[in-house]
Amino acid sequence: MKKSFIFIFLAALCLPVFVSAACLDLPADLGTGSTDRNSSGQVLPLQRFLQEEGLLTATPNGVYGPATTAAVRAYQSRTDLPATGFVGPLTRSVIKARSCNVTTTETNTSTQPQSSAQTTATLAPKNGATLTIGKTFGISLDSSKLRPQSIILEDKDGVAKGYVASNLIAVAEFQWTVGRVYSSATGNNELVTPGEYRLRVIDAQTGITASDPVSGVFTLEGEYISIDSMRPTTVQAAAGQAVVLYGSGFTTSSRVYLGGYRNIEVERLFVSSDGTVFVFSVPKSTPASRYFLTVSNRYGTTDTATILTVTP
Repeated sequence: MKKSFIFIFLAALCLPVFVSAACLDLPADLGTGSTDRNSSGQVLPLQRFLQEEGLLTATPNGVYGPATTAAVRAYQSRTDLPATGFVGPLTRSVIKARSCNVTTTETNTSTQPQSSAQTTATLAPKNGATLTIGKTFGISLDSSKLRPQSIILEDKDGVAKGYVASNLIAVAEFQWTVGRVYSSATGNNELVTPGEYRLRVIDAQTGITASDPVSGVFTLEGEYISIDSMRPTTVQAAAGQAVVLYGSGFTTSSRVYLGGYRNIEVERLFVSSDGTVFVFSVPKSTPASRYFLTVSNRYGTTDTATILTVTP
């Protein structure tokens, strides 16, 4: 009987055992090229976490390679984070929340907005406010905190769109160019489209928590106009051809002129609801020439480098 017990015990040791991973609180960012050696042993715990999530099929080896990058992207997509494959502050905070059994309302950026009673009392702007893209807005911060703070822009459902500012230390107010954020997905500064958003101030070291100051849900107006491209670049005035501008910030109040402000105003045919497409046609009496486009809105006029060639 004793021998049988020993045999069963030894056989059990040979079976794979899947035990829930311990609380994973990654102290630093990780990405392709990170190893246990250069990250103080953080890659292997991350890989085991991803394996337990069913996302990493390769054997954990302490090296952040293509398989780990793909698994991180899959995890970020699952948790509504930008799928960059890089484990930054937002991803680390979500991993900590899930592995440490913290409720998702504390750290997940995809949670529903908090009550207006809380948000309006902690951080401007208040619920229902309207900000104009391209203008400047001052965000007040607790300057007594010696730990770095970051400001995140979220949509009305709490999904992070990018950093308004990061790692601010002992700063009382940050001047934000409204609508502009740093996107970890592209690694660039981006201009968000008009819509409803809110701000969140987080501890840059601990990540998102339930006690973060969160603003009310406010509206960004697309008065700041940016033209990325135009199709076509040559039209016949007599044909009444449609011209499409691609960019951001277009509204039904936007006006486009050829050759300078109030020189030749085009006929607006369509403006997309997200402000990224503006369709127009030139008057049939427009003289043949090359024209710089000028865009006007209620806050001013902007000359652009976009040229439209008009033929007879």
